[in-house]
Amino acid sequence: EFPFVNPYSHEMVFELRISSPSEVSVLSRAEEYRSLKAARVRFIGSESIQQRDMEPELMGGNRLYMRANERVVLPLKIQSLHPPQGFGPPTVPSAAADAPSTASQPTTSTPTGPGRLVSLDIVSASHGHSVGVLELQIAPQPLIIDRTFRFSHPERELMRQVINLSHLSGGAAATMFSGPTARSLTAAASHPDVVTGAGSSPLAGGPGTRDEVFIKYKCGPAPEVTHFYVILYGDRLLARPIEVWQVFVHSLRKVDMRAMIGQTSVASVVVRGAMMSRRVAAYATHPDELQVAPDSFVLVAGALTEVLLTFKPVTAGPKDIKVHIVDVESRELVYALIVAAEGLGPLVTRTFEMEIPVGAVANKKISYTNPYPAFRTFTMRCNQPWLLQFTPPRLQLPGGATRPLGLTFDARAATTGILDVLVFVNDEEERTEECFKIRTRIYR
Repeated sequence: EFPFVNPYSHEMVFELRISSPSEVSVLSRAEEYRSLKAARVRFIGSESIQQRDMEPELMGGNRLYMRANERVVLPLKIQSLHPPQGFGPPTVPSAAADAPSTASQPTTSTPTGPGRLVSLDIVSASHGHSVGVLELQIAPQPLIIDRTFRFSHPERELMRQVINLSHLSGGAAATMFSGPTARSLTAAASHPDVVTGAGSSPLAGGPGTRDEVFIKYKCGPAPEVTHFYVILYGDRLLARPIEVWQVFVHSLRKVDMRAMIGQTSVASVVVRGAMMSRRVAAYATHPDELQVAPDSFVLVAGALTEVLLTFKPVTAGPKDIKVHIVDVESRELVYALIVAAEGLGPLVTRTFEMEIPVGAVANKKISYTNPYPAFRTFTMRCNQPWLLQFTPPRLQLPGGATRPLGLTFDARAATTGILDVLVFVNDEEERTEECFKIRTRIYR
């Protein structure tokens, strides 16, 4: 509380100027003051204001209207979303791109420095000079971090991330998702460019229930790493903190690749060596669809190394595939990128139906004719190689010739259901000449 007396013997309008209005504000409404009192927030100093004596509207905007020699007590709310000095991100590799993860144990860190100074200046609106000054030395305390999340996103793009609270374990997750807290859950971020809040999913537990936290952020250039905190509160006034999340956003280089299912798309990227030479290995999050060549090589210090990416989609639709290049000895992440891949559905020319019991093996035959007048070699591929094998896998046909093709269905590892198996007939350049669809029903 800050007591202030109008030093003039006549009515006067005063203007309140706060050096950091995002951290310090005046509680101008009695309703807000009563709500914070009910939330039992920490009170600094001695309390002199009685709720029944507080005027319904103490201020108008940032102006204070006072009678001659009137005395008022200004209730101040101090709340800082800026992390303490020295409480920045820990040292991480610039290209780190681990999948979102949660930390099982809370972590803390000790801030350094005396804090920062925030001033409240009361200025006469008529004369323009100061008649009262309050200086606040704000020293934020160390944070207790409940969870840590890491997100990877293409550089210079808008990241939209939704975290479902019902999928979290430990900590205060059960409290956040039950009772009245689920209806008044609020989120705030320490970074000014981050937009965050709480919302409801289609499977929310009731009307008004908030079971999701969304985060939006515009990523910078690669390999930038942005670090910030997300604080969850159990009320709309941000008075009851529940959890503190530490969030890392890794901006990665993006490579766009498109290919039809059954075909192949190739792209190349250049990786620059760091200060020292090291042997590295390449890994992809979708190894069945994206291959990296070479998968193991020596990254020479300061030199450029070309890496080939081969995309062979198995399913249709877009997907983000992460590629990590890791030091073989230290397991340190050296380089990372995101492949924005899209698989396109093929044009089906013939359709077959097949029924096979679970645990059985069945053989079928179909015939294929070379539609060209010259000799051609065709390679047979499918999107379910664990279920279907070809005999032979390659057909060498003279112009206009017809040969039988053996199909072996192995359902020993299958479960009941219906699968659409796509068979691709590719030429020497891995371009799809034809696509057959075999609707396979697996039963008991």
